[in-house]
Amino acid sequence: MGPNLAAIALHKWYPANQTGITIPVGNGAGGMVFDGANIWVASYFDGSVTKIQAATGTILATVSGLSYPYQLAYDGANIWVTMINSPGPGLAKIRASDAAMLGTFNIGLATGIAFDGTYVWVANVASGTFGVSKVRTGDGFVVGSFPIGGSLQGVTFDGANIWVADQGDNIVTKLRASDGAVLGTFTVPGSPTYFAFDGTNIWITTPSNACVTKLQASDGTILGTFAIAAGASVSGITFDGSNIWVTASVGSSSAPGNITEFRASDGTVIGTFWSQPNVLSAPDGIVFDGVNLWIANGANGDSSVSKL
Repeated sequence: MGPNLAAIALHKWYPANQTGITIPVGNGAGGMVFDGANIWVASYFDGSVTKIQAATGTILATVSGLSYPYQLAYDGANIWVTMINSPGPGLAKIRASDAAMLGTFNIGLATGIAFDGTYVWVANVASGTFGVSKVRTGDGFVVGSFPIGGSLQGVTFDGANIWVADQGDNIVTKLRASDGAVLGTFTVPGSPTYFAFDGTNIWITTPSNACVTKLQASDGTILGTFAIAAGASVSGITFDGSNIWVTASVGSSSAPGNITEFRASDGTVIGTFWSQPNVLSAPDGIVFDGVNLWIANGANGDSSVSKL
């Protein structure tokens, strides 16, 4: 039996854990992923990826020596790390069970990444190689490269298709995962950056207008654009099974960032949370573990992970 692609798209193909703790990690904590038991955090400036046991908050391992680790994906056995690294490899593979480094791959300046049940898809912003690459998880071999846009950021999977955000051109591209065919390009004002998929619709952060935009996954129709609290820059986004959560920083260590909860059905703001205990001024990456939200506080170079 093949993988349940809908479950993979919703990041619900592993068990959930419950705990609550805030711990220090490397400088510039940002990209995050949950592997069913552990939270993984990429620390951009520190050049490290930290593995945290979700049940206890214990740091189980730290993988060092990476060059500007950015975003993370989990393929069921391994953690894939994009790196904004030039010259040098832009992609790393870490075994999830013991945090052993399994290899690095020359794929250019890699930013966003997503797993489709078989392959990882990686956005590349290196000059002359702009596009998204389809990478075989077994050995890191690039089985296909698809030139789209220039200033690519987030990548996500909706159960059948890959979505890629072109921040510079205000475009979101939808590609068929089976063969990389472009199924549509959609204008999304505000510098589209990161995605969450709610099972039916695609949600995209748009930092330059301090909003999040909701697109119908079937045809790319914009269903709504929803503002966050004024004065903050949208960062991370995740879906908790009912609602969309968006982090926003303020670009200053002296003022609090915020976390906004939107009802997925209609975009209504359920709450905006400022200066929560143990949440620093610069919430960035955010991930849902099935029960709790984990937030990387690294948008201003901070170095911790918190839980709402």
